[in-house]
Parts: sequence; structure tokens; C-alpha cells
Amino acid sequence: MPDQFCQHCGNALQPEDRFCMACGQPVIGAQTRSTAPAVPPASPPYAAGSYPPQMPAPMPPYAAQPMPPAPRKQNGLTIALIAVGVVIILAAGLFAGYRLLGGRQTPPDATDRPIITASESDSPSQTTPVSTTTSAPSASESTTASSETPSIETTTTQPAADTTPTTEPADDIIRRTDGLPEAYTYAPLPGRSYLYEVVYPDGETGYEQIVIGQQGDVLSSTITFFDDSGYGGDDYDFDSREDGIYIVYPAADYQSLWLPHDYQEFDLWELEWETYMIMAVNQTVASGTYTFEDVLVRYYENTAADYHLTEYLVPGHGVVYAESSPGVPVRTLIEWSEIGIDAANQQFYR
Repeated sequence: MPDQFCQHCGNALQPEDRFCMACGQPVIGAQTRSTAPAVPPASPPYAAGSYPPQMPAPMPPYAAQPMPPAPRKQNGLTIALIAVGVVIILAAGLFAGYRLLGGRQTPPDATDRPIITASESDSPSQTTPVSTTTSAPSASESTTASSETPSIETTTTQPAADTTPTTEPADDIIRRTDGLPEAYTYAPLPGRSYLYEVVYPDGETGYEQIVIGQQGDVLSSTITFFDDSGYGGDDYDFDSREDGIYIVYPAADYQSLWLPHDYQEFDLWELEWETYMIMAVNQTVASGTYTFEDVLVRYYENTAADYHLTEYLVPGHGVVYAESSPGVPVRTLIEWSEIGIDAANQQFYR
């Protein structure tokens, strides 16, 4: 059976043919017909129950997912607790709203507060606390030192006056055009006698009586008459001059500007070893059993003696109270009376 065929006409060719016997075309690259057997070879047998070679075994089925649990009904107790909590929150909100809107008390208006007058109290037990409206330190002090600022109330074994004298009416005070009292009105008036409780630098206490007299052209003068040891102090005068009121110590030949005529709040003036500063004006202060208005608060420092104090000046009376520091009084007015100028002048040493 021929193995080759003509590429042009398909005629069978013999191995030795150079040309096709049918079409005459040269024999070039004649193809050989496939002689593959008609029956494929039998596949090798494989064991029963196994899979043919090169065929993967089937994957095992996935495990079934468990079904989600059926929803449970909410516990009745939980619902009840939630309801109670909501009620409590609502009640708290209503109560807070009531306190903020309807339940808050309105503070009393400042106009409803009592007004302190310049009159003296009717009895020694009724003292009026200091009432101020400035940033100056309060004039309310007690006889014992404390961290707080008490009212200026002094307890003493000295007998009180039989009758309560009357302070100078505020309307009788001569004032400047700005409404402040004239400087000379802060000096004590002649013909008056004052009793003070004093605390000395060593801590000892005593009592001083100051008598105001009139000496010629000098506005007024005063003398420390006695204390508990019988000491009689030096005289000192108040003299009105062109620039202000001077305090003069004749025996010591010393004088200093006590208060300028044109004084104003926070004014400061310095002398050789003394310093004065006005800390407040138009104050109201209680000292002993008395209450005064138009009080001038003045700071005084003596650098030579390392001594300082705060003084409270009242028109017609001079210094009625002094303290070395807040709450530590060194001079407190106990009582005063009118004795007349002639009687006052008889008590002077000079």
C-alpha cells in the first residue's frame, strides 16, 4: 500500500517516483497518510472504588451552619426598670427647672438696707458697724486682734457718761464747693474734753483725757491730761495756715502739715521723716458708743521711730480711732463732753 500521495492531485505515489504519474507534477514533500490503528489501546485497569488517574477526588461537603437562636422575648422586669429610670429622670428635670426659674429667691435690693446716720447710739450696747463704699480698709475694728475686721467696739471698765452727748449735726459742717468738709473742721473744737482708751507699744493699756482749749490766734490746742500712770503729756496745737492745718509741738519746737486745705482722696505728702496719705473720705464709722459720718481715713508713718498707724478723723472731734494694723486698735474714743473754753484753758500746763 503506497505511503505517499501527490500534493497536487492526490494520486498514489511509489517510493521511487520522481513525478506524479497522473498530473506530472514533481514529487516534493509528499505527505504520508496516517496509519494509526483504528482501535485505541486499552487503558490499564484500576481498582474498584478508586478514581481514575489524574482525576481529583470530589471535595467533601461543607458542614452545615447552625441556625441562629430564635429571638427571645424581653424580660418584663427589665422593661419595668427602664420605665422607672425614665420617670426619675423626668422628675429630676422638673425639679431643677423649678429651682432655676420659680424657686430661687431674689436677694433684697440695696435700697432696702438700713442707712447709717451720723447720730450717736442711744445705749453703749448699740453700736453701728462701719459702712463704706470705697476700696479703703474698713474702719470697723474691735479691741482684740483677729484675722477678720470686726466693728470698732471697745469694752472698758471706765464708767460711761451719765448723759449721751450729741455730735455735731452734719448740716453745721462747713464744706468746700466739692462737698467735702473744710480741712480745719477736722481739728477738734475748743471747750471739749475727750476720754480715750489707748494701747501702748509695749502692749500695756491705759486711758488718756484730752482737753481742747483756745490760745490766742491759734485755731485750737490740746493737751494729754493724764493716763492710768498719771502721766501728763506735752501740749500740741492746731494752727490754720495758708496751705493747710499744721500740728505744732511748742515744747519740742516741731511742726508738720497735718491736713492740706485742698486735700483729696489718695493725696500723699511727705515731710522730713513723716508720710501722710488720705486713704478714703466720706466714710461712716462707729467708735465706742458713737457713730460718725464724713469720716476721713488717713495713713500716717514715722520713719524715724519706725511707727505707723491708720487714723479716723471726724469734723469737730479730730482723731476718734486709730489702729496700728487692721483689727489692732491703739486709740479708741470712749466718751466726750462739752466743758467750755475757760474750763479747758485752766487745765493747760503753760
